[in-house]
Amino acid sequence: MLDGTRYWSPGGGITTARLGAEVVDNADRYREWIARLEEYVRAELPNFKPQIEESLKRKIDRFSFKLGFRDGQAFAGDQGLGIALQLGQVPS
Repeated sequence: MLDGTRYWSPGGGITTARLGAEVVDNADRYREWIARLEEYVRAELPNFKPQIEESLKRKIDRFSFKLGFRDGQAFAGDQGLGIALQLGQVPS
């Protein structure tokens, strides 16, 4: 729901898309986790930016991060700048 409340689906554990309710619940957990990662990157970027600019030896006006996964780890990568911020292990 819009207020963040999650409700168990009716139908004996099967969704209208014929997915098990556990699949839907897991997808919702990952969506919430990704939203928290985005909040973290936005909040911490001012702290990371000077280090990134120093490393690249130039000023950065805009970042274009995309979420990625490698070897069980999540990262925010900016392909144009050739950088990636490791965000931690993907929850199981």
